[in-house]
Amino acid sequence: MNILGIILFAYYASLACANTESFIIHIPSEFPLASNEVPEVTHPTISLKGINHQTKTFSVPVDSTYYIELKDVSVGENYQIKICWTALNPVFIDETGYKIVPHMTKFQDTVDEHNARIFIYFDVIGESYPPLKAVDIPINVSVVNMKLGIPVDLYGTLVYISLVVIGIYFASRRYRVYEKLKNN
Repeated sequence: MNILGIILFAYYASLACANTESFIIHIPSEFPLASNEVPEVTHPTISLKGINHQTKTFSVPVDSTYYIELKDVSVGENYQIKICWTALNPVFIDETGYKIVPHMTKFQDTVDEHNARIFIYFDVIGESYPPLKAVDIPINVSVVNMKLGIPVDLYGTLVYISLVVIGIYFASRRYRVYEKLKNN
């Protein structure tokens, strides 16, 4: 009976989908560094100038492909992109990815004469019955630098878990909790 319960739990847990999509991109070492010429930007952007992770909220139209330009990224680095939305907005995020646009190339009705650009994109598809009435929904997009294969925003959590484990280890050695519980 326990094995059947475990199998059913694993099956139903695999059906649950979170409201987060994520993917990892690598900035190639051949990617040209940005020049000092900064054109006026009219499209959505996320800048990592002087920081290693950034989160922004965008008002995204339903049933469309949305593009966001990544600015001030470092060559040869990996970045985790997280796309999050609330359960109040029943949408499906599909076709996530990124596109490198060379300088002097028209893309999304914009041209940068001096810099190559990196855009992340995702499709937002309304999936509800009755149909979703909202025209735009808020979506949080996070860009996080990865060091040693771990997103840097998780380092604080790893330090906390390590300190708790070390504290439990020393407390159990000093107070012999296992033996006290065994004798009761």
